[in-house]
Amino acid sequence: WRAERLVWTLLEVLSASSDGLDERLTNLTSAVSLAGRALPISLLFDRYMVHRPQMILSWIAHKDVGPDGNDLPEAQLWQPSLFRAVHARITAQYTNIATPSERLEGALSRVSSGAVKLGEQGKKSLPGRIFVFGQSVISADLGPLLTAVSQHHQVTALLLSPSAATSQQLAQRVKANPPILAHRSTSWAFSRSDPQAEINPTVQQGGAAGQLHPLLNTWALRPLESALLLGAGGLVPDTVLTSDDATADTLLNRLQQDLHAGSISPTPYVPAEEDVSVQIHSAPGATRQAEALRDAILGLLRDNPDLTESQIVILCPQLEQFAPVLSAVFGAPANFSEQPIDGQLPALRYNVIDRSARSFNPVLDSIATLLQILPGRFDVESVSQLLHTSAVRERFGLDGESLGLLSTWTKEACISWGLDGAQRKTWNIDPSHTANSWAAGVDQLMMGIALGDDLRDAVPPGTAVAELAEAAGVSAARKFALATGGIAPMPLDDAGISTAGRLAEAVRTLAYIHDQVLPDSSSDKKKTIEEWGDALRVAADLMVAPARFEYWQRSQFDTMLNDLVRDSQGAGDPESAGDPESAEDSASQVLLTFADVRALLKMGLEGAKSKARMDVGTILVATPGQLAAVPYRVVCILGLDADALPGSRASGDDLIPTAPAVGDRDPRNEARAELLAALIAAQDHLVITCASRDVRTNNKVPESVMLDDLLKVIAQTTGLTVQDLQGVEPSQGEGEGDTGAFTVMTTHTRQAFDPKNFSVDGGEQPISFDPAACQGAVALLNSQQNQPVSNQVFMSQSLPADDSATATVELTQLGYFFEAPVKTFFRNRLNVYIPNASEASASELPIKLGSLDASEVGRALLELGLTMPAADSVRFVPDEGPTQPQVLALHNSLRARGLLPPESLAMPQLSELSADVSNLLVEAESIGVRRPAPHAHPIDLRLSEDTHIVGSVGNCLDGDRPGPLRILYSRPKPKHQIRLALDLLVLTATDPSQHWRGVLITRPESKAKTTVEQRSWSVRGATAKDRQTEALDALGELLEQYKDGLRYP
Repeated sequence: WRAERLVWTLLEVLSASSDGLDERLTNLTSAVSLAGRALPISLLFDRYMVHRPQMILSWIAHKDVGPDGNDLPEAQLWQPSLFRAVHARITAQYTNIATPSERLEGALSRVSSGAVKLGEQGKKSLPGRIFVFGQSVISADLGPLLTAVSQHHQVTALLLSPSAATSQQLAQRVKANPPILAHRSTSWAFSRSDPQAEINPTVQQGGAAGQLHPLLNTWALRPLESALLLGAGGLVPDTVLTSDDATADTLLNRLQQDLHAGSISPTPYVPAEEDVSVQIHSAPGATRQAEALRDAILGLLRDNPDLTESQIVILCPQLEQFAPVLSAVFGAPANFSEQPIDGQLPALRYNVIDRSARSFNPVLDSIATLLQILPGRFDVESVSQLLHTSAVRERFGLDGESLGLLSTWTKEACISWGLDGAQRKTWNIDPSHTANSWAAGVDQLMMGIALGDDLRDAVPPGTAVAELAEAAGVSAARKFALATGGIAPMPLDDAGISTAGRLAEAVRTLAYIHDQVLPDSSSDKKKTIEEWGDALRVAADLMVAPARFEYWQRSQFDTMLNDLVRDSQGAGDPESAGDPESAEDSASQVLLTFADVRALLKMGLEGAKSKARMDVGTILVATPGQLAAVPYRVVCILGLDADALPGSRASGDDLIPTAPAVGDRDPRNEARAELLAALIAAQDHLVITCASRDVRTNNKVPESVMLDDLLKVIAQTTGLTVQDLQGVEPSQGEGEGDTGAFTVMTTHTRQAFDPKNFSVDGGEQPISFDPAACQGAVALLNSQQNQPVSNQVFMSQSLPADDSATATVELTQLGYFFEAPVKTFFRNRLNVYIPNASEASASELPIKLGSLDASEVGRALLELGLTMPAADSVRFVPDEGPTQPQVLALHNSLRARGLLPPESLAMPQLSELSADVSNLLVEAESIGVRRPAPHAHPIDLRLSEDTHIVGSVGNCLDGDRPGPLRILYSRPKPKHQIRLALDLLVLTATDPSQHWRGVLITRPESKAKTTVEQRSWSVRGATAKDRQTEALDALGELLEQYKDGLRYP
């Protein structure tokens, strides 16, 4: 009857037959799995058996009533019907296995009467005296159990209460006028509509009646409800009050005293100016909250020499969200022998003790990621996320360099999503279209490794690509040549071969696991839990590996699978009824889909908590429920935001809220009670952080209701206003002005390097301890004052001239300088390479060529067209494709590289591109410059004794007007003109007897124009000497600019 086992009986019932069940239970949509439906129902039934046992007994007796005893509405009749089906299956499977609801009253009766001798069971016997320690909230069924045990044992329950006097008074009131208990022997619960359920005691304060403390009326509802339950059971607790004699007179102490007394004292508390016992830090975003908390803790350690880290606790309601941020802001936990270093941020000793097992177990984290992506599309981001998990990296020996290569490889191979063509068939993609898949990328990678540089760069003789290589240079042939099988080899250096092999192994292993777990890419493939367990164990063995000496991480997943199989035992075929041993040994044979197994495993992967490591001497970080009532000198509450507490909204199928009772679970009020316990447990300081503004929009975010309650209580305690406590005057905005009054809230700036965090006013200490942020604040101040920042400017003066770099200047380097002068300075003088901005890997299959890819295809077509006899030979005919074998070879290479979308989408764009290329060639023919000469003109030009230019100018025209010809698949840009002008100048200076002419042919200047751009230049001068003089003078000026550009950017 436990929820973990009950879910398996539900799966059996729901999958066996729909006779007598609501059809909505068995009609599953694609977004809902059978286990996804059974799991929440099992939790519902478990709650009913514990908290509404009488309703369960009525259902077994075929009375379809709700918690209030009235008939259920028609929409909820499926619940008793389904429960009876489950009950019938279990009782047929086993003999004498009644529900807890049926067994509870009889068991308590036997314990109370002494029929069950709890003290005479050998090693399992109970001692004569029993203490229940540390409870702050009791359930309605715990009281009857302890009452039954107390008939033969001395039972003492030590209950935590924010106000012992208030709890005692509530219990006395309810005992004097007890409510009607429907089933006193099994539960002390009574309806919330009963007058006795109200928490409104008359509190005595200074001899006069006063109102209940506001925090008790809002934050302490669950602990005070426990007092109501005690009164309903006829008990009144004794009070054990804490002594406040040795406590310092601070605001925190006064708040705690008022809470213990049950109301706010009528005498206002006047806080001292130096009172920092209660601190509230409001900051934008989680990161700034963590930074504010770090600085507050460091400030307390600085100001209190006797305070140690082991006396500090950080409670975080949203720990899973804040834990990574804490690690980033706090840094690695300091060693016990580590001492602060001047000029560096002090490191704190801390330990996060209350997170899910997945957070602490890298193997579970990797397996959870694997289970998440297996039924998906295998897009680049998802696969990269899996390969970045530590257990997968350990398995395949991947390091940071390997994963950097992965990013480069996916872009080079144009991978978008899909393991291969067959896997993409689920999304109605033609299986023959394998481009842009991981399989195509691996093939390119492996072909590049197999061929090596020599074979990869070779061009098969007698092919269309060989003709291209002969006429246009081997570089174009290398880029677009295809290897055996139509695979485009990817260029790799020798150092990357082993890394590429490991990456390819990881991807192919992932593909193999997918084929084994989800054959034919079908998520509907069904297996038994034992079969799924075997398949997932194999997947884990292939895909993940624990770090050395951490083998327990892998065994934890095996334990998880074994627990699922064990919980399923006995939920199977009722034919084994009467044979419990056979039933216990037989695992459930219900057929499950992958989605079912993933839902069943999610409870273990996400919900299971790792064992808490209470390291001595460290700051403990936990959720409030873990350490809320444990006393610490400093209690910090991180992230008390508007969404910090769990919602109180119940499931639409949950029947318990339809008739609420005192003692029912209420996650939101229980979370409030935990934070109240933390406030009371703080001995010296209470530090709270909350959000002030949205980090994306910078809009002010509303404060949480709990924080608003606390500020109002502090205002009422001190006689100040909430705005005084926040340090803001009514007419001022956030962060403006200074009221000069006592404040508890500090509103932090958006950036850690804001100068306000380091300003020292009136001898006060700076807020922040971050030296890097302090340097940023100094730089910001100096930049605002137009002052140079010492040791922070990029260059305080120009670099000395490098005569060796300018003695011999390469023509290509000179041309590149005028295209990108800053990049040239960084590369030539600082040895710093500035990469070009690259496009991110696409997550969708291409449906058209991108702008960069279209330019690359256009340039390749143009290079090919320059080698062909007719200008229209490069054209792609719509619905037919390329007509020439050379163009067909280029087309096949583009498709193999993954640059092209599917054929039907690519052909219109290719036709348009080829038409543009043909127009360029036609324009060249019209002016008689159809094809450049295959040879280059060498350049060795001495401008002065210490400077000369070397290089060569290729792609030149012959004839009466020789010179460089540039036919470019690009729109005209200044860099094209600069390059052509440099070539023309060096040719004229080298041989002025020739009347050189430079010709530039490009696409139209803008999309609005349709005619090809054609421009030509020549050096001025009527004679050869005049032209040479003009060329040398111009080159001299350009060289001076080049020399200056190498001294400063």
